Parts: sequence; structure tokens; C-alpha cells
Amino acid sequence: MRSMGHYFTKHGSDKDTNHSYGTIYDSMFPDRLVVKHVLEIGIASGQSVLAWLEIFPHATVVGLDKEPCHSPRV
Repeated sequence: MRSMGHYFTKHGSDKDTNHSYGTIYDSMFPDRLVVKHVLEIGIASGQSVLAWLEIFPHATVVGLDKEPCHSPRV
């Protein structure tokens, strides 16, 4: 199983490269298949939302931001 940081980097999120959250999230969620809901507040262009969709394949992922998302990918 790939680290969560791999998916954040793959989708252009700074969660792992600038903040090193990947290792912390890996330890918090050892069984990714049981996660059913993910809410991210403050999605910027949506890069980490795309990563969450891959990390938690059985989850509904919802992202909220006060600004409109301008990414064609989300």
C-alpha cells in the first residue's frame, strides 16, 4: 500500500511536500477501506480532494471552500 503522501504529491497537493501530513495520516488511518466519509474544509484548487478519493476508495469525499473552485479536474 502506498503512503498517503504519495497521493498528495501525485495530485499536486502540498499536504506532504510542505506540511509532512502524509506520515501522520498514515498512522491515523491504518485501514483505509473502512473510512466512509471525508470532509475537507478549505480545498483551494481541489488537489487534495482528488488524493482523498484515491486514498479512501469506499468513502464519500466532500470538499468545501469559501472561494469557487476553478480547477477543471474537480
